[in-house]
Amino acid sequence: MNNKYIFFLILAILVIAFLWNKNEHLDATPLSNEAIQNIANVYNKDNLTATNITATGGLNSTGGVNTFGIGGTNQWTLHTPFDGRRIMYIAPKKADNSDWDWGKNTNFENNGNVNFSGSVNTAGGLNASSDSSFGVSNKNQWLLHTPSDGRRIMYLAPKKTDNSDWDWAKNTNFDNNGNVNFSGDINVPKLNTNNINGGIPTTSYYFYMPWGVTIDTVINDNLKSKFSRNDPDGTTIIGVLNFGNRNIHTVHLSKIGNKIYNLYQSGAVGFNGGLSI
Repeated sequence: MNNKYIFFLILAILVIAFLWNKNEHLDATPLSNEAIQNIANVYNKDNLTATNITATGGLNSTGGVNTFGIGGTNQWTLHTPFDGRRIMYIAPKKADNSDWDWGKNTNFENNGNVNFSGSVNTAGGLNASSDSSFGVSNKNQWLLHTPSDGRRIMYLAPKKTDNSDWDWAKNTNFDNNGNVNFSGDINVPKLNTNNINGGIPTTSYYFYMPWGVTIDTVINDNLKSKFSRNDPDGTTIIGVLNFGNRNIHTVHLSKIGNKIYNLYQSGAVGFNGGLSI
């Protein structure tokens, strides 16, 4: 055979063998951890910058500070201290980007508590399985307390002035039968209770009684003028009269025809003849 043809045949066999060997060693599997570390070592062993990183498994960070978001626009830090505190902090960057705004952080304790620096807004319900306190700490704080001893009562109590404990002597409590119990006075300038008395219009008025003012004076000068001839029969007005020192009297006036009748008066006998409207 001609030597020239033999040469070209050998050359063709070598090219085919080279291409076959190259395809055999192409691999589309992801880079190994060692490969990524080698790449990082080539450029900078402490930092690796990438546009997007997708982790198909867990992502572990042993650093104390991790940052997220858009630098200079909306950046946040996830901070886990090294000083023994078992707390994780989330905080935004300050508006001038000078530092992290720790005054506006949200932190998570390892006992399950979450502490917010600002308000908490919820579009749904807010469920609490234990007592809840509200207000400004050491200035105006209140407790919502639901006992776990079988009592079906909810207590609302303020903090004592020395902040030593909750002031249970000044609590307001709500029974599950609908009753509300107050520890102090009730001040009601005007209370509309149109569903009382079977739907008959009923209104309550509160009066603080100065010295020397009598109940009859309040009835004639104040309560009587609250009625109108156009009111339906049975329209009732309740006067709550505070004489001080928790000395409370009530009068129940009702309209029948063109007259007002005192149906009930605590501490005294009401008039029976009726007052003309």
